[in-house]
Amino acid sequence: VSTQSTGILKMSEVYKIAAAALERILQKKASIKTAIFNDNINNNNNSKTTKSVFALVSETLKFCSIIDQVIELTPTAKKDFLNVSKYLIYIVLYDFLFGKKQISGGGILKKKILNNKTQLLSSVVRLKIKAKARTDLELLPLHLRNTIKLPKYIRVNSIKIDIDTVFTSLQQSFPEAQYDELFPNFLITLPNDSDLHENKLILNGSIVIQDKASCIPAVVLNPSQNSFVIDTCAAPGNKTSHLAAIMNNTGRIFAFEKDSKRVIILRKTIQRTGVTNVIALHQSFLDSDPNDPKFHQVEFILVDPSCSGSGIVGRIEDLINEDGSSEEINQPEANEDQRLTNLSAFQISVLLHACKFPNVKRISYSTCSIHEQENEMVVEKLLKQTNNKWKLEKIIPNWHRRGLDKYSFGKDCIRTIPNEDNTTGFFVACFVKADQINLNQNLQSKSKSKSQSQSQSQSQSKSQSKSQSKSQSKSQSKSQS
Repeated sequence: VSTQSTGILKMSEVYKIAAAALERILQKKASIKTAIFNDNINNNNNSKTTKSVFALVSETLKFCSIIDQVIELTPTAKKDFLNVSKYLIYIVLYDFLFGKKQISGGGILKKKILNNKTQLLSSVVRLKIKAKARTDLELLPLHLRNTIKLPKYIRVNSIKIDIDTVFTSLQQSFPEAQYDELFPNFLITLPNDSDLHENKLILNGSIVIQDKASCIPAVVLNPSQNSFVIDTCAAPGNKTSHLAAIMNNTGRIFAFEKDSKRVIILRKTIQRTGVTNVIALHQSFLDSDPNDPKFHQVEFILVDPSCSGSGIVGRIEDLINEDGSSEEINQPEANEDQRLTNLSAFQISVLLHACKFPNVKRISYSTCSIHEQENEMVVEKLLKQTNNKWKLEKIIPNWHRRGLDKYSFGKDCIRTIPNEDNTTGFFVACFVKADQINLNQNLQSKSKSKSQSQSQSQSQSKSQSKSQSKSQSKSQSKSQS
């Protein structure tokens, strides 16, 4: 950010760098870590500056929507800020109103803010009164207030490397590394503050930073090798690449993404992780034709649609969406009820569309939400609207936390709670076509019947053999006598 482009003189260098990073993040041109650690804007700065920028951007992202409201409530400041970069305003206002409560350095923006100091602080007080918030932190949505430090989860990409090789490598830098208890065959846990942004295994796609709960949908869907699969809302591609690994890079995955910028991120993920069985489709899944011949063999569909993000606990990776936007995670809560209604309507529409594919037999559904309206209520609607043509399979039976007890199917679903399960708040369910369940049950019944018949036959054969042996023994005894 040049002083000429912003009209700012003698502004703190940290503010300038942070504003440039924030601009790239909110314009979906980079993830948080890419914008701060990997982009050219920060190449000439020392590690201390980088850490300061990282902390400042992370905290500012939490308060962006609050700062927007403060400016709207302060007309004089809004007018004064017209010719200043909004990203710089976000950074400096965060520091002044919610951070250090002061402004580093000088410059025109500092003067403008101080000229409006009384009005700006008054606007913050008004927001607190409206929200019944005692502290600045209580102005934030619940999931952004949460300061839980979750482990850093590393999914090993089996397409490129085996988990033991990764574990040995990581343990050299992180002695606290552990195999995950639930998924020890592909997941490793590291301390929350483990820095991997320059690790060669990350850069070459051998490992993926992916929360444990986020790994559950692909595990539950469990597509077989050489099968055909659809990922309905695929970007940034972590679940897509996980599906490919489960399938050993065989078969075909159709990965849908309607956003032009997010589909680029999806394709980069596919390329980096060495996935070769994915076709990235730049279109909405809802616009797809279930009867298109290319989808005729599709048997597995992963549905992980847009949601409220209420299960997210404010980790740096989750302050914005995985695609680089903050539009869902950082929404004001004023219209929360309407927002949940709209989200659940979208979620059920994606599920119902998935059910139209003629040969689909298995659909996983997941959200990073704690809201019943996006979870059990959506499942209930799907079951009713499809006239019980689909049933739920009890997934990961050894996981202790299930769906809500008030629903008869609650025991078949999975929930996770951050502060108790050390992972993002998540909900997962798996629909299986009813006739497929009946077919499996019939096959199991026939197999069991055949097994019993063979067992009886073997038992009779053994009995006859014993009888014949006894008879022969008696005959020989009489002959000898």
